[in-house]
Amino acid sequence: MWFAWLILLVPVFCQETTPSIVVTPFLSPRHGTSGIVIQCTVKSSPVATLVGWRKVSLFASTSEDIDASNKNGKYHIIDSKINPHLTINNIIFSDEANYVCFATNGAGTGQSNYARLTNVTSEIPSILATPQKQFPVNGTPQIIIKCNISSSPTATSVGWERTSLDGSSTEAIVAAVSNGKYHIDDSLVYPHLTINDVSFSDDAYFACFAANVAGKGISNSARVDVIDSPLEVHAPETEYSPSVGSTVTLQCSVISGTATSIKWLKNNDIIAMAESTRLTGGTKSHPSLIISSVEEDDLGYYICQATNGFLTVNTNDIVLVPKDINAPLSIKAEITHYSPILSTSVTLNCEIITGKATSVKWFQNNDIIVTTNNPKFSGGTLTSPSLIISQVEQIDFGYYVCQATDGVDTVSADEISLSPKGIAPTVNVPQQLPSPAIGQQLNISCTIELIGSNLQKVQWIFKDLEGKINDPIIISTTQPFKYKGIPEIQIFYTEYHVYFGSAITLDCQVSANPAHTTVQWKKIVDEYQSIIVPNDTYSGSTLSTPALTIFNADLGDEGYYICTASNSLGTGQSVQKLFFPRYPSSTDSRLHTHQVNIGHLITLSCDIIATPTQTTVQWLRSINGSYQPISFHDNKYGGSTVTTPHLTILNTDLNDEGYYICTASNSIGTGKSLEAYLDVLLELSMVSIAKLFYLVLGEHDGISSSGEIIVQSSCTGDACYRLVKEKMNWEQANFMCLFRFGDAHHLVTISSQEEQEHLNDEISTEQPLDGISTEIPNYGISTGIPNERMSTEIPDVGISIEVDDDEISTEVLKVGITTELPYEGISTEEINDGISEDSPMIKCPHSNQMIGFQQCYPMMQ
Repeated sequence: MWFAWLILLVPVFCQETTPSIVVTPFLSPRHGTSGIVIQCTVKSSPVATLVGWRKVSLFASTSEDIDASNKNGKYHIIDSKINPHLTINNIIFSDEANYVCFATNGAGTGQSNYARLTNVTSEIPSILATPQKQFPVNGTPQIIIKCNISSSPTATSVGWERTSLDGSSTEAIVAAVSNGKYHIDDSLVYPHLTINDVSFSDDAYFACFAANVAGKGISNSARVDVIDSPLEVHAPETEYSPSVGSTVTLQCSVISGTATSIKWLKNNDIIAMAESTRLTGGTKSHPSLIISSVEEDDLGYYICQATNGFLTVNTNDIVLVPKDINAPLSIKAEITHYSPILSTSVTLNCEIITGKATSVKWFQNNDIIVTTNNPKFSGGTLTSPSLIISQVEQIDFGYYVCQATDGVDTVSADEISLSPKGIAPTVNVPQQLPSPAIGQQLNISCTIELIGSNLQKVQWIFKDLEGKINDPIIISTTQPFKYKGIPEIQIFYTEYHVYFGSAITLDCQVSANPAHTTVQWKKIVDEYQSIIVPNDTYSGSTLSTPALTIFNADLGDEGYYICTASNSLGTGQSVQKLFFPRYPSSTDSRLHTHQVNIGHLITLSCDIIATPTQTTVQWLRSINGSYQPISFHDNKYGGSTVTTPHLTILNTDLNDEGYYICTASNSIGTGKSLEAYLDVLLELSMVSIAKLFYLVLGEHDGISSSGEIIVQSSCTGDACYRLVKEKMNWEQANFMCLFRFGDAHHLVTISSQEEQEHLNDEISTEQPLDGISTEIPNYGISTGIPNERMSTEIPDVGISIEVDDDEISTEVLKVGITTELPYEGISTEEINDGISEDSPMIKCPHSNQMIGFQQCYPMMQ
């Protein structure tokens, strides 16, 4: 069987189209801009085989194909047949044109619409001259005024001009013909101006200018104000001890320059001279401060401050301590770091600033130093508080603190660090050497003398006959060997700082020929070099790893370390020091409890030990159970600075009573002191009594059987007491007087002990007297205002012998055998006389102390 297949061939035709192209239509860039992109999207079938860009002039019928490879980075075309975007760099005015993207395939060539780049914008240069004002001293060798130019397009020319102070003349500076007076840096961006040999003729305004195609820009005026000499102020005396009531002058003078104003500061606060009639001076013509009628409150630190309008300078602290008061103890260490040469002597300065110390002590690394019968140390006494260390040794390295006490308070000066350093070694080599044959080995001896220090490094220097120097000679450890010697040890740091509990690696790199056979680390302890053996605390110290690592470092690791390496020719070594930075962990407010009379000044000391030195000091006080920072915006407080950490409270009142804490911070952390409690004492002054109310009980004259008061008289002082005796013809009397505590008023029972005993016999607390009610009536006293005018009507009298409240209020005051009675017209005159030995005594509330009329201690609780 035969089958026949019919195959039909049908032709298929694919239509080709020229590329269709779209570009970004319009751009308006800024002159100097880089990276302007004109996008191009090509759609074609088949895919385009060639793409490109063409630049067409805006004003003429000319065009050019863009060849990105020959334009030194001006153009960049993305290598894509679909998105051949064009990037134009560093736009200039000549880039304004129409840009066309074209593409070719088998059907032909197509091109895009115009992408127009036009309106290239430009700005005149923006220029800044700095500093805007400077004050060189006449004769200064050189000053520089900087010029910073921001310009698009880039400036094509730059320069400087000088304008007289009155503005009448301006002239361009031509450095080339200034005979070296001026120099302008050769830069279109930073053409700084240098003025040489500054004189008063340079006192003027200077401006930098620059120009581009957009125009000329000019900088701000930079003022050069030439002065005769730098400002300096001096206080010849820094301690004054005038008597209370006398006049004292705190000397201050401007010894250099011209001051435009003088100010005085007390405890870091500016003194308002106009508000005090006792203060004069503090002016440009009379800078010294004159204090008339010296008072206790004048105690404090003073600073004379001068300014010339641009520079402010201060004198050193001036301490004023009136003779007739007990100033708080304070001491100071002017210098806090010493680096004496080994085997010499050094004096660690310590000075008692205020107060009277009863003893002085010194501590090294928190251990007390015994100076008695000790040839190593001297000083540390009341007459010579500074510490003298003789024959300084390595073991003297450490931290020192000067401490003083006055029997009540103990204060410490700032911590002092001492780092001994050695004397340069004496090195000797032979002046004449043998003449070896070429190829022979030559040994050159070297002797080194050391005084009080350890050898750290040895190097050799070679200088040939032509004067060429090889410094230093490298002892080769690889072939060919040229030089041999003891091991050379290289270290990168001579001092290390490590935090508690962390690890630290002391570097040590050894170069040796012949090769070193041992590496060993030692630590200097009391002049003895102990060998460090690798264990759980240390690692390293081997031929392959000579560096020493210390784990979990603590204070016992602080000190000097020596890395040694030995070969057949000898031993080389280096010395390093290990320190522990310390946050202010020993901050201490020594006045743990202190008392001050109301209205007086008090200084709470704060002694800080910190490494590195503290950067901030802050005092906190307890408010409602939490500690809050003290605000220094008013004149209430002084101190609390890095240089004067103590807190001074001026004009104390009852609100100042409470707990205080001093805190200090450095880069390591923040430490705080123990709590210091401030107890403000009231000075109790008696005021006149407007009405005397007294009560005589029993069958004595002058009282009715109902217990009514029948005698009222005005009296003050002990006259009250005598009046009772005269009017009543009775040797025992009991009455009340009014006293003032600050702004509040209180009633206090006045009696003698015999009178009180008599009254106790007369009155029973269990049975009320006939006709006298034991209930306490309301006497109509105004709430919270004890000294307001009140009714003079005599109320019924209730009796209580319970001692309870001290304040006058709507609640009954219960003091002794007394009662609350209305009173009026209270006088505030103090009773300063009339007090005799027979005067009644005042029993202070909540105290067993009996003292006279005018003052009463301790304070009310």
